Amino acid sequence: MNPKYLIRYTKILDNINGTFVTDISYDSITNLVKQEMDELDKWEVESISLDGEGDSMPTYSMGSQLLYVMIPNEDTVNFAKERINEYLK
Repeated sequence: MNPKYLIRYTKILDNINGTFVTDISYDSITNLVKQEMDELDKWEVESISLDGEGDSMPTYSMGSQLLYVMIPNEDTVNFAKERINEYLK
C-alpha cells in the first residue's frame, strides 16, 4: 500500500518474472498500478492462504522425476474461490 513501491513496479515485475503464470497483460498490470496510485486511499487488500500437505510425486513439466509438491486442501481452495467470486460480482 506504499506508493514508493508502486513507482518502481516495472523493476518489481522484472524481478518476479518467471515465478508465476498469469494471463493478465503487461499493459493491464500497468493500468492497475496507475489506478492504484490515483486511488490509493480507496483500496483494501485482503490476503488468503491456501493450505495443503507436502508430497513427492512426478509433475507434468519434469516427467517421472519426483519433486516436492503441495496437495491443496480443497476447503481452502473453495473458500478462496468464493471470496474471489464475491469481489467479481
